[in-house]
Amino acid sequence: MLYQVGALTFRVSTPNIHEVELEAAADYVAKDVIGVLRPLESVGEGESMLTLRGRLFPRKWGGTSSLDLLERMRVSGEPQIVVRGDGRNMGWWVVARYREQHSYLGTNGVGRQIDYEVALKKSPKAATALGYFSTIMRLIG
Repeated sequence: MLYQVGALTFRVSTPNIHEVELEAAADYVAKDVIGVLRPLESVGEGESMLTLRGRLFPRKWGGTSSLDLLERMRVSGEPQIVVRGDGRNMGWWVVARYREQHSYLGTNGVGRQIDYEVALKKSPKAATALGYFSTIMRLIG
């Protein structure tokens, strides 16, 4: 396992990830002081983004159902638990943006190569019990 996002497991096989980018920030407020550089006061954690990039070859190995699952996670707006392959719990994240690009289109309009990117935004709260239930129901159908 490379990463687990909610119910979706990214593996070395399909669906895989070939690039991960983590951007974390801290928020500060500047205080006005006469005659010196304005000191900064930490006001907490800033916005964090986790971007996962991968590539599918659906005619050889499938994986398009995983892309559908990512889209359903985005639409639900529910926080998803993210776990890295080494077991590190990265906390709760929402799917803020999802993009896919099809290349070498087949006769059905699906690309023989699909590049995708999932941008996750850190969530300050976990999913609610109702959120869990609705997510499971969306996954089922």
